[in-house]
Amino acid sequence: MRTIGSLTCLIASGASAWADGCYALNGGSAVGRRYTDTLAEATRLAVGAATVRKLELGRAYTMEFRGDRLNLVIDKAEIVVAVRCG
Repeated sequence: MRTIGSLTCLIASGASAWADGCYALNGGSAVGRRYTDTLAEATRLAVGAATVRKLELGRAYTMEFRGDRLNLVIDKAEIVVAVRCG
């Protein structure tokens, strides 16, 4: 069920589930968990990304696309709400 929720987040955001060595669906177990550097690194390895970026809801970020980057979207409580590649 968690993977379906992650897929919904990916589709709703318009993000790709697969992009140049990053497969976001493998990171679904991070959704709903508190962000830590350990969680970020484990999720990066699980999805096959070269790098990871923490994105806080409501903040501005550059929009360049990097297919080898994992984006972990967190809410104000530092809970991961979406896993995306790009």
